[in-house]
Amino acid sequence: MKYLIDFKLFEHKKYTLEELEDAAKKYKTKVDFIENDYRKYIASIRRGEDFHNQITSHMIKPKNFTDEELENIANQYKTIVEFINGNQRAYDATRNRGKNFFNRVTSHLTRVKHKNYTEKEMEEAAKRYKSKFEFQKKEGSAYHAAKEYDKHNKGFYDRITAHMDKLRELPYTKEKLEEIAKKYRTKTEFLRNNSGAYTAAYKRFGKDFLNQITSHMRKKWNDIDIEAEAKRWNNMIDFKENSPGAYGYLLKHPQLFSKLTAHMDRKLENWDEEKIRNIAKNYFIRKKFREQAPNAYAALVRLNKTQPGILDKLTTHMDPPITDADMREKAAKYDKLADFAIHETEAYYQLIENPALFHRYCSHMNDYIMPFEM
Repeated sequence: MKYLIDFKLFEHKKYTLEELEDAAKKYKTKVDFIENDYRKYIASIRRGEDFHNQITSHMIKPKNFTDEELENIANQYKTIVEFINGNQRAYDATRNRGKNFFNRVTSHLTRVKHKNYTEKEMEEAAKRYKSKFEFQKKEGSAYHAAKEYDKHNKGFYDRITAHMDKLRELPYTKEKLEEIAKKYRTKTEFLRNNSGAYTAAYKRFGKDFLNQITSHMRKKWNDIDIEAEAKRWNNMIDFKENSPGAYGYLLKHPQLFSKLTAHMDRKLENWDEEKIRNIAKNYFIRKKFREQAPNAYAALVRLNKTQPGILDKLTTHMDPPITDADMREKAAKYDKLADFAIHETEAYYQLIENPALFHRYCSHMNDYIMPFEM
């Protein structure tokens, strides 16, 4: 799968206060600032709330419309499209007031039907763009019409987009992903600031690799949790490598460290494929294997570094695919895509394999975005 991501977004640059202030002066609203210069907007927030508020103080604040104001604005237009293009904020506010209010206020507006494109029209539309992403973003109706038409006329979409820039797959290696993950303190921060790397870690190397490179991320430990975590490990080296958050916490509490790690061996246990297989075959869910046999699982992860593929080989009988009904149910629980991805990782990435279902089950989320080409 190829990701529609501008690699420049992931380049880290330190902006001066003057650069951020000059950038903010160009825009009348925060929405314009975000849409046109996202990196500088985020950089201004990181400089502190006072600084951010200062350089955006001239910007127009979002208006809270009354029902009467929304009705008067809607009456200025003849079609839904004119309403959207003429006053997007008022349109969004009208929709947010509920279906009954929206239908009443816009009952006089004409609903424009989707256009039926001819082959020539779709081809002409495609010629106007240099990339598939730009085609989809700026002329989505023609783009999706071409994709739909291609289902019955194989090769049509590829032909009309052949001149466009080819989308490259993210050039992430395990080492690069580990390096990137170290910059973040939580999974939420990782996902929101570099969704491409987060996604690549899971898609290319699996959930276990993602858990491995994010294992250092912040978790609030209490006495009960830290004791339970320490009991899972029989070997100090495995504990340090596979639960660095807990290990680091105990290092800051020497007396507790001595007490909770007294049962651990200080030498690395010898594991071979047959020994691990005999344990792995007793589990049918990978999460249970990882939690209930952490030493065997950690040994398998180490072995996978020298024998790539053995992890998948010994766990192939685990984790049957999540059903569509389960994915729909899981997605419905969340209002934010980031939260869904973090707490229902397997369902999230299984949906990514099916763009239509991803859109159907996740489009209600506040931060919804399609991170791939449909």
